[in-house]
Amino acid sequence: KYEKELYRKCDIRVTVGELLAQSMSRYFDCPFGTIYSCLSKSDEQKGGVERDRLFWSRELGLPEQARIAVFQGSLTSLRNLDNLARSTKYLKENQYLVVIGGGHYEEEFKKIVQKEGNPERVIYTGWVPQESLIVYTREADLGILPYRSINAYYAQSVPNKFLEYFNANIPIICDETLSEVASIIIKFNVGLTTDCSDPCQLGTTMSRVLNNEELLEQYRKNYDRHGSYLAYHSQKEKLLDYLKEFLSLVS
Repeated sequence: KYEKELYRKCDIRVTVGELLAQSMSRYFDCPFGTIYSCLSKSDEQKGGVERDRLFWSRELGLPEQARIAVFQGSLTSLRNLDNLARSTKYLKENQYLVVIGGGHYEEEFKKIVQKEGNPERVIYTGWVPQESLIVYTREADLGILPYRSINAYYAQSVPNKFLEYFNANIPIICDETLSEVASIIIKFNVGLTTDCSDPCQLGTTMSRVLNNEELLEQYRKNYDRHGSYLAYHSQKEKLLDYLKEFLSLVS
């Protein structure tokens, strides 16, 4: 009731995704623009940084030819991490899932990996300093976002983890129910979607992509053209455009 009344009184309305803006525009019968959440200017990756192919062997003792899928963030329930753990069963030789972070679900995650996954293919770093997180993420071959939407609002959200993967310019696999994230990945061709509720499908997709160096390289090259889409300066410019448009209408 109050939102429907008060939103109409606002001069400018923005929300955090294009699909959400469309839904809110229809529901509240007034236009919404989109300003994506983004990393702070100081946390953004600087351009022109070359990958260090010896990073994982130096930091974690993995083979130089290892191919790395990464999940970074809190290990908590309701994030579909049980199926991520099971999916490691399908990783091949020299393919690894590196888990960066921790949380109350970590013990259960490890139990599932041990019983139904492949513990030889999973590496745990624990928490790393925030300033080092971008380095770990950037050096990965693939970023995994296994969350599944539980309702329409969640489907139209943009998790911070996705923004960090996108900022690191790494190929991404996400669940097909994450409508907003999936639309960005497909639009810019920087990864693909799958059914992350199916451990076999998630695991075989991870393995297939990690084994395809040409495909991984193509996804990375596509960031050369589109990597600034969710950057701080891009969202700042969009906000300024909204303000300028409003001022031009009232002047």
